[in-house]
Amino acid sequence: MMEQVLEGLSYTQKQIDFIFITAQNGLKEALENRRKLLESKRKALASISHKIDKMEQRLIDEEIEPVTYQKWFRKLSGQKRSLQFEIENLNDNNKKAWQRLEKVLPFLLSIKNLYRELNLGGKQRLLKEVFKAGLIFDGTCYRTPFLHPAISHNYLKIKEKGFLIVEQSYENLGVSPICTRDGS
Repeated sequence: MMEQVLEGLSYTQKQIDFIFITAQNGLKEALENRRKLLESKRKALASISHKIDKMEQRLIDEEIEPVTYQKWFRKLSGQKRSLQFEIENLNDNNKKAWQRLEKVLPFLLSIKNLYRELNLGGKQRLLKEVFKAGLIFDGTCYRTPFLHPAISHNYLKIKEKGFLIVEQSYENLGVSPICTRDGS
């Protein structure tokens, strides 16, 4: 019966496609903002590199003292390393975001298959995430006081089949993901 509940909570291909397109558009926007930030960081890096080169030339031309050069070189070098680190992180995160999205979405098609593939600890973590406040089997169906909002999309189908009942306490009706704003 647990597998039937999880299968009922699984997303359909249509839902996955919608999530993918929505996430893809959101990621594109975020990546565009990240690209602009990356561009500004690269300009700042070029400016600092230019300042270091200019300062080295002034040292060679004996326009500044070695002590002054050392002081400013340490400061500018620290800024340069910081910008290089930020640029590297901004580049890496672009690739990782797309990889995580592509990796996670197929698991939502069949939460039952994901449940089957996990070890005991993984199964417990999955159930704790989906059924945040616990899950009880009363002999005929499962009961839980709270269902994770990301998985509550197909709850009505499962409820009609008699597999799962979400028993919201009256205190939580205002924040219930499966009721309307007025609590119905």
